[in-house]
Amino acid sequence: METTWFDMNWVWIGSCLGLVLAFFLFFTNKLRSNLATPRYKDLYWLGWACSLAYFIHNFEEYGIDITGMQYGFPASIERLAGMLGGSGDVPALFFTVVNVSMVWIAFPLLAAMGKKRPLASLVLASMLLVNAVTHTAPLIIGVGYTSGAVSAIVLFYPLVIWMFVLGVGKAKGKLPGTSLLAAIGIGVLCHVVLMGSVILFVLRGAYSGEVLVAIQVFNAALLIGLGWLAGNSKLGLRNR
Repeated sequence: METTWFDMNWVWIGSCLGLVLAFFLFFTNKLRSNLATPRYKDLYWLGWACSLAYFIHNFEEYGIDITGMQYGFPASIERLAGMLGGSGDVPALFFTVVNVSMVWIAFPLLAAMGKKRPLASLVLASMLLVNAVTHTAPLIIGVGYTSGAVSAIVLFYPLVIWMFVLGVGKAKGKLPGTSLLAAIGIGVLCHVVLMGSVILFVLRGAYSGEVLVAIQVFNAALLIGLGWLAGNSKLGLRNR
């Protein structure tokens, strides 16, 4: 599949979108659910903060990582695939579609849902948590740094843990523990689809690059759908 200008430059556009989001988060009240509640205690605002954190994460993955490498995450994938005996020849369009469909579309939609469906905010946080684990694991097993690991560890873990502490518990107004399990389950499922599709493509050659890309669009739609369904189910009801 041909690599286009957009494939190599979407991350810079995304960084600009992230700056716009940062302005609305920190300098306006438009992304707050309750002005009487501080931003850091507003689960809705924190959901949007998750979206911003992922734009920053994208910059480390595809912009410039801590080693100074540009477009580093695809190189990390190629290195990991090579260690497993695969080709590592993943089309650039795959990375473009994964991030545009998820970070530009699915994540903001989940964040917006969080105003009336707080479980959607936890689903978004769970996506960050599982992603952070996938970046941490290579460090633990000795594979080494993968582009995006620093932002995942420094931003994702503290933000996600705080959201879980703030939003889940037995107290009135919080979501029950079963809601957290559902949110994490959705995050795990979507990452299984993402990573499983790449593994089957790289190691097995199970389908074409076009099919691999189409699966990522389906996965983003799956995340949106499951987030909406969970948020509107009994799992999304706060304790009374």
